[in-house]
Amino acid sequence: MANDVQILDKIQRNLEQASISVTRTGTKLEAGNIKVQYEAADIQSPMGGVDDSASPFLGIGTANPGKLIVSGLLDADSTIASIFVDATDLRTLRICTGIGNTIIVRPGETTDTAADGSPIFTASADLAVLEGHVDLLGMGQ
Repeated sequence: MANDVQILDKIQRNLEQASISVTRTGTKLEAGNIKVQYEAADIQSPMGGVDDSASPFLGIGTANPGKLIVSGLLDADSTIASIFVDATDLRTLRICTGIGNTIIVRPGETTDTAADGSPIFTASADLAVLEGHVDLLGMGQ
């Protein structure tokens, strides 16, 4: 059910369209001083959505209102000020907020992916939570 690949594809495309250099490694994007990953929602009874074979961009948030995790690249990135260092980082954050999902800002961690490239989300304290679109909040986000 997760549309994590499509969401990251859309963010990557939007970053590139804005002339922001982006690197994709498995399930994470790196742009400037930040890393973007997708954390799928834990939904027991899905409310539907659009089949991604019909269109990968229709109903992205509605099909799975997971969260975007924005963090620094290094373990030393432990504050908001050390993560969002320049205009590129803020522009990247703005592009991520256009998706409509909740965005969680977490400290940077260099050991955040498993051997298969899937994200590992540790229990580090969230630095900030930017709530997503209000219609998604009631759908399991």
